[in-house]
Amino acid sequence: MPFEIPEREISLYHGTVIAHSSPAPSEGLHRTDFGQGYYVTSIPFQAEEWAKSIAYQRMPDGKESFYVYEYAFRRPGKGAEEIKIRLFPEYDKRWLDFIVSNRLAGPDAQDLPRDDLIIGGMADRLKDKPDGSRRMTLPGLLEKYQRGETDAQTVLSIIRPRKAMDQYCFRTEAAARLLRRVRGWQWTREKIFGEWRWIRRDAHV
Repeated sequence: MPFEIPEREISLYHGTVIAHSSPAPSEGLHRTDFGQGYYVTSIPFQAEEWAKSIAYQRMPDGKESFYVYEYAFRRPGKGAEEIKIRLFPEYDKRWLDFIVSNRLAGPDAQDLPRDDLIIGGMADRLKDKPDGSRRMTLPGLLEKYQRGETDAQTVLSIIRPRKAMDQYCFRTEAAARLLRRVRGWQWTREKIFGEWRWIRRDAHV
Protein backbone atom coordinates (compact mmCIF):
# COMPACT_ATOMS: atom_id res chain seq x y z
CA MET A 1 0.00 0.00 0.00
CA PRO A 2 1.51 3.38 -0.95
CA PHE A 3 2.10 6.01 1.69
CA GLU A 4 -0.09 9.13 1.55
CA ILE A 5 -0.41 12.61 3.00
CA PRO A 6 -3.44 12.27 5.30
CA GLU A 7 -6.37 14.54 4.53
CA ARG A 8 -8.16 13.88 7.83
CA GLU A 9 -7.02 13.86 11.45
CA ILE A 10 -5.03 10.74 12.33
CA SER A 11 -3.25 9.35 15.38
CA LEU A 12 0.55 9.19 15.38
CA TYR A 13 2.87 7.65 17.97
CA HIS A 14 6.37 8.48 19.22
CA GLY A 15 8.51 5.97 21.15
CA THR A 16 11.33 7.19 23.40
CA VAL A 17 13.27 6.51 26.60
CA ILE A 18 13.19 10.22 27.53
CA ALA A 19 10.05 11.69 29.08
CA HIS A 20 9.08 15.04 27.54
CA SER A 21 6.06 17.28 27.29
CA SER A 22 6.35 18.47 23.68
CA PRO A 23 8.14 17.52 20.42
CA ALA A 24 11.63 18.96 19.90
CA PRO A 25 12.85 18.38 16.31
CA SER A 26 16.23 20.01 17.00
CA GLU A 27 17.05 17.33 19.59
CA GLY A 28 16.60 14.43 17.19
CA LEU A 29 19.50 12.30 16.01
CA HIS A 30 21.45 13.06 12.84
CA ARG A 31 22.22 10.46 10.16
CA THR A 32 18.77 8.91 10.28
CA ASP A 33 16.48 7.97 7.36
CA PHE A 34 15.00 11.44 6.85
CA GLY A 35 17.52 13.52 8.77
CA GLN A 36 17.25 15.18 12.16
CA GLY A 37 13.71 15.61 13.42
CA TYR A 38 10.91 14.28 15.61
CA TYR A 39 9.87 10.85 14.34
CA VAL A 40 6.40 9.37 14.72
CA THR A 41 4.45 6.54 13.11
CA SER A 42 0.81 5.64 12.61
CA ILE A 43 1.55 2.14 13.98
CA PRO A 44 1.48 1.97 17.83
CA PHE A 45 3.39 -1.34 17.97
CA GLN A 46 6.16 0.11 15.80
CA ALA A 47 6.64 3.05 18.20
CA GLU A 48 6.71 0.62 21.12
CA GLU A 49 9.35 -1.54 19.44
CA TRP A 50 11.50 1.50 18.62
CA ALA A 51 11.54 2.59 22.25
CA LYS A 52 11.92 -0.89 23.72
CA SER A 53 15.00 -1.60 21.61
CA ILE A 54 16.63 1.60 22.87
CA ALA A 55 15.68 0.80 26.46
CA TYR A 56 17.42 -2.57 26.27
CA GLN A 57 20.57 -0.91 24.89
CA ARG A 58 20.82 2.07 27.24
CA MET A 59 19.34 1.09 30.58
CA PRO A 60 21.04 -0.97 33.34
CA ASP A 61 19.80 -4.54 33.59
CA GLY A 62 16.48 -4.66 35.40
CA LYS A 63 15.97 -0.87 35.11
CA GLU A 64 14.62 -0.61 31.59
CA SER A 65 11.77 1.78 30.89
CA PHE A 66 10.38 3.64 27.89
CA TYR A 67 7.49 5.88 26.82
CA VAL A 68 5.04 6.00 23.94
CA TYR A 69 3.17 9.25 23.26
CA GLU A 70 0.06 9.52 21.12
CA TYR A 71 -0.54 12.64 19.04
CA ALA A 72 -3.36 13.87 16.85
CA PHE A 73 -2.22 15.26 13.50
CA ARG A 74 -4.14 17.08 10.82
CA ARG A 75 -2.68 18.54 7.64
CA PRO A 76 -2.97 22.36 7.77
CA GLY A 77 -5.80 23.82 5.74
CA LYS A 78 -5.88 26.81 3.44
CA GLY A 79 -4.80 30.04 5.08
CA ALA A 80 -2.66 28.26 7.68
CA GLU A 81 1.09 28.61 7.98
CA GLU A 82 2.64 27.02 4.91
CA ILE A 83 4.26 23.68 5.68
CA LYS A 84 6.48 22.07 3.07
CA ILE A 85 5.77 18.33 2.94
CA ARG A 86 7.88 15.78 1.08
CA LEU A 87 6.21 12.44 0.39
CA PHE A 88 7.81 9.15 -0.61
CA PRO A 89 4.78 7.07 -1.60
CA GLU A 90 6.76 3.93 -2.45
CA TYR A 91 9.89 1.99 -1.53
CA ASP A 92 11.78 2.95 -4.69
CA LYS A 93 15.15 4.30 -5.85
CA ARG A 94 14.12 7.88 -5.08
CA TRP A 95 13.40 6.92 -1.46
CA LEU A 96 16.59 4.85 -1.23
CA ASP A 97 18.83 7.64 -2.57
CA PHE A 98 17.27 10.04 -0.09
CA ILE A 99 17.94 7.91 2.99
CA VAL A 100 21.49 7.20 1.76
CA SER A 101 22.14 10.95 1.53
CA ASN A 102 21.03 11.34 5.16
CA ARG A 103 22.39 8.19 6.79
CA LEU A 104 25.81 8.42 5.15
CA ALA A 105 26.26 12.19 5.42
CA GLY A 106 29.73 13.23 6.60
CA PRO A 107 30.21 14.28 10.25
CA ASP A 108 30.38 17.98 9.34
CA ALA A 109 27.63 17.92 6.73
CA GLN A 110 24.26 19.54 7.30
CA ASP A 111 21.18 17.42 6.70
CA LEU A 112 20.31 17.84 3.05
CA PRO A 113 16.50 18.29 2.97
CA ARG A 114 14.90 21.51 4.13
CA ASP A 115 11.35 20.20 4.25
CA ASP A 116 9.16 20.76 7.31
CA LEU A 117 7.66 17.27 7.25
CA ILE A 118 8.77 14.11 5.46
CA ILE A 119 6.52 11.05 5.11
CA GLY A 120 7.51 7.64 3.81
CA GLY A 121 8.57 4.10 4.58
CA MET A 122 11.00 2.93 7.22
CA ALA A 123 14.07 0.89 6.30
CA ASP A 124 13.95 -2.61 7.78
CA ARG A 125 16.69 -3.67 10.17
CA LEU A 126 17.56 -6.69 8.01
CA LYS A 127 15.61 -9.01 10.31
CA ASP A 128 14.06 -12.19 8.92
CA LYS A 129 16.19 -11.96 5.79
CA PRO A 130 18.35 -14.55 3.99
CA ASP A 131 21.56 -15.54 5.77
CA GLY A 132 23.72 -13.43 3.47
CA SER A 133 21.90 -10.21 4.30
CA ARG A 134 21.65 -10.97 8.01
CA ARG A 135 25.43 -10.78 8.25
CA MET A 136 25.36 -7.25 6.82
CA THR A 137 24.40 -4.15 8.79
CA LEU A 138 22.09 -1.57 7.25
CA PRO A 139 24.86 1.10 7.07
CA GLY A 140 27.18 -1.47 5.48
CA LEU A 141 24.63 -2.34 2.83
CA LEU A 142 23.96 1.33 2.06
CA GLU A 143 27.69 1.99 1.78
CA LYS A 144 27.99 -0.84 -0.78
CA TYR A 145 25.20 0.79 -2.77
CA GLN A 146 26.81 4.22 -2.51
CA ARG A 147 30.09 2.77 -3.85
CA GLY A 148 28.26 1.20 -6.78
CA GLU A 149 28.95 -2.37 -5.62
CA THR A 150 25.27 -3.31 -5.72
CA ASP A 151 22.18 -1.92 -7.43
CA ALA A 152 19.05 -0.22 -6.09
CA GLN A 153 16.69 -3.13 -6.74
CA THR A 154 18.91 -5.54 -4.81
CA VAL A 155 19.13 -3.19 -1.82
CA LEU A 156 15.39 -2.51 -1.87
CA SER A 157 14.61 -6.22 -1.92
CA ILE A 158 16.63 -6.62 1.28
CA ILE A 159 15.59 -3.56 3.31
CA ARG A 160 11.94 -3.36 2.25
CA PRO A 161 9.95 -4.75 5.23
CA ARG A 162 7.44 -7.54 4.79
CA LYS A 163 4.74 -5.18 6.08
CA ALA A 164 4.86 -1.47 5.31
CA MET A 165 6.18 0.54 8.25
CA ASP A 166 5.61 4.28 7.94
CA GLN A 167 7.45 7.18 9.52
CA TYR A 168 6.71 10.87 9.74
CA CYS A 169 9.69 13.13 10.39
CA PHE A 170 8.70 16.55 11.76
CA ARG A 171 11.85 18.52 11.02
CA THR A 172 10.88 22.05 12.07
CA GLU A 173 9.14 23.72 14.99
CA ALA A 174 6.42 24.92 12.61
CA ALA A 175 5.65 21.34 11.64
CA ALA A 176 5.86 20.06 15.22
CA ARG A 177 3.17 22.54 16.26
CA LEU A 178 0.74 20.50 14.16
CA LEU A 179 1.07 17.64 16.66
CA ARG A 180 -1.42 17.72 19.55
CA ARG A 181 -0.57 15.47 22.50
CA VAL A 182 -3.45 13.14 23.34
CA ARG A 183 -1.98 10.82 25.96
CA GLY A 184 1.09 8.80 26.87
CA TRP A 185 2.17 5.57 28.51
CA GLN A 186 5.27 4.46 30.40
CA TRP A 187 6.49 0.88 30.28
CA THR A 188 8.77 -0.32 33.08
CA ARG A 189 10.46 -3.70 33.19
CA GLU A 190 9.83 -5.12 36.65
CA LYS A 191 10.37 -8.45 38.34
CA ILE A 192 7.06 -9.94 39.45
CA PHE A 193 6.97 -13.33 41.19
CA GLY A 194 10.49 -14.00 39.92
CA GLU A 195 9.68 -13.19 36.28
CA TRP A 196 10.63 -10.03 34.36
CA ARG A 197 7.62 -8.33 32.77
CA TRP A 198 6.85 -5.06 31.04
CA ILE A 199 4.27 -3.10 33.06
CA ARG A 200 2.37 -0.27 31.38
CA ARG A 201 1.09 2.78 33.24
CA ASP A 202 -0.26 6.15 32.18
CA ALA A 203 2.51 8.71 31.71
CA HIS A 204 1.89 12.15 33.20
CA VAL A 205 4.66 13.85 31.21
